Amino acid sequence: MSYYGPMQKQGEYAPKQGYNLLMSRKGWGDSEWWAKQLWKLKCPPKSKNLFWCILKGKIPTWDILQSRFMHGPGRCTLCKADAESVNHLFLKCPESIKVWCEIGNILNKKLVWEGINIQEVW
Repeated sequence: MSYYGPMQKQGEYAPKQGYNLLMSRKGWGDSEWWAKQLWKLKCPPKSKNLFWCILKGKIPTWDILQSRFMHGPGRCTLCKADAESVNHLFLKCPESIKVWCEIGNILNKKLVWEGINIQEVW
């Protein structure tokens, strides 16, 4: 694998190649088809950042926190019925579903989430 672009001489550093190398080592290469679509959305940058964190599994839900050896209830803080995960919190929690319904009412649209996880919904 060559780390030199078509316009680079051997030994020259280009930030883009360094970035791509680091991302590929973390497993964040071109395989994430959703990334380009996400950054092109017409919405506030903080919304894009939040959604990126959701898709990357960086939201501190109890399933992730417990995998990092943190102790806590493990249950959803909204419904207290199921284990808290990104998929539960944003797609399956009855309290979240109420919020999505309200948003749909405000937008005068019916929001339908099809898929078993947040990546499929996206």
